[in-house]
Amino acid sequence: MKKFWGICNNDKYNVGCNGASVYIYDKSGKELKVFKDASYTYRAKFKPNTNILVAKSTAGFLLIYDLDELKLLKKIKTAQIGSQDDGFTFSKDGKYLYNIERPIYSTKTRLTIYNMEDCSVIKTLFENDKKIVLKDLEFDNNNVCYLLGFMRNDEGVFDYGFIAKLNNNNLDGIRNLEKDKYDYLRAYKAWEDSGFSNKNLEESSKLKNLETIERTTIIETYNSL
Repeated sequence: MKKFWGICNNDKYNVGCNGASVYIYDKSGKELKVFKDASYTYRAKFKPNTNILVAKSTAGFLLIYDLDELKLLKKIKTAQIGSQDDGFTFSKDGKYLYNIERPIYSTKTRLTIYNMEDCSVIKTLFENDKKIVLKDLEFDNNNVCYLLGFMRNDEGVFDYGFIAKLNNNNLDGIRNLEKDKYDYLRAYKAWEDSGFSNKNLEESSKLKNLETIERTTIIETYNSL
């Protein structure tokens, strides 16, 4: 395989994203398809226990593929601007996709939840909150969503990092993060989202060399606070 910004795989396919294209390989390394449906596509993830792939473009698109049929199922416009480089993930059962989006300008975020049965929007959260900036998210084994982000102060700049649970459409159990720990966790999650690609690691200014990287999760960090 080529050297990609983002990689992912399941028991049937290997996927590589280089920005301009999404490459699909079988497990022997044979190239099956190259998709070119949106620019700046650096990350992709499989819907749990399926061959449905979701790729995220920083230009403001979600690309839904059926790899068994090697075709694009749907191209969803998520925002009118670029810089869509925040987290996205599936609920544990794969029924829903949670995507952090920047709808109007790069400093404002929202959490949009999609129904994976028809790719419709179920709800959008936090879009009108001027202080909350969302960056990444994880689900635990009980299907509880944990959100990583930061709060702005009255001047509109970084005040403090936080991790919180999503409960009844609100942030619950907020625990504060010091900026250094927030920056590191954000960089680590970006590397994880790339499939731990070497190319992503080479470009990260927040991560150390492989021997000294502290492997962690949002949930582990939350529980340690």
